[in-house]
Amino acid sequence: MSQEVKEHIQRLMEQRQISTNQLFEQLISLADKQSPDPLVVKENESLEAALNQVLALFNERATRLETQQKEHERINARYKNTIHDLEQSVITEAERLQEEYERKVSSHEIALTQLED
Repeated sequence: MSQEVKEHIQRLMEQRQISTNQLFEQLISLADKQSPDPLVVKENESLEAALNQVLALFNERATRLETQQKEHERINARYKNTIHDLEQSVITEAERLQEEYERKVSSHEIALTQLED
């Protein structure tokens, strides 16, 4: 018996207001109060199942968002690498064109000098 039931019986016995039959009736009614209501148990099970479904959906969504975030980071890294590669190729091509320009200018100046002589 729980402590609550024992205390309640003790109070009733101290007050000497009940017979033996009443004592057993009180004991049974208190025990019934402590036993879970089947309807409440069924509702709790239904609610727990619904909560588990919601939790599963949240976990699924979290996994999907994490996958999307990783894909976004991968695409962003590729984008940055591509931009960097393009910048480097533009710089390299600009340097090559500058060198070619200077070489042609020098060549033309030599040809002009030769023509003048």
